[in-house]
Formats: sequence, structure tokens, C-alpha cells
Amino acid sequence: MTPVSEAALDVAAVREVIRNAGFEPSAMTVSAIGRVIAVRDGHALELAGASLMPLASDERTDALVAEAMGATVTVTGQSTARPDGRDMLHVETFEVR
Repeated sequence: MTPVSEAALDVAAVREVIRNAGFEPSAMTVSAIGRVIAVRDGHALELAGASLMPLASDERTDALVAEAMGATVTVTGQSTARPDGRDMLHVETFEVR
């Protein structure tokens, strides 16, 4: 799977490719560029194509929100699948662009 530059990446599709190769992914490292926004149940990174990557509620996300709410950022962290099948990003590092 080779993503097109500047295109939104479907994390669920990546997980499926990994499963089809015989592995069960529990988490994967993701680097993404997007805008930090508030959503109904917390915060998210608004990615290209108006897709959203929910952010895990923790101290690193709190620091990101405090410093960069509404700003475009580069975020790196671990993406894990939630029980509802959607992915959630656990922020490790971020840089305001």
C-alpha cells in the first residue's frame, strides 16, 4: 500500500492490509498533519478531505490543545482501534506549523 502524497490515508484500510498479511496490529505509529479541533466527545485532528482522527484524552493531548487549538500541526503518535472500530491517536509529539 503506497499512499499518494497529500492524500488522506484510511487507517482502517492499512489495518486490513496488515491483517491480510497474517498479522494482528494492536497499534501503529502515525505522523499526520492537520488542524486541532473540538468535537462532540473531545478533540480531533482534522485531516485532508475533512476526515477526523480522534485524539485520546490524556496529558499529551491536553498540552496539544492548550498550545495549538485551531492551528495546523504535525502530530506523531500511536494509533489504536477503539471498540467501535474507529481509530484514536495517542499523541507522543507535536509541532505547530
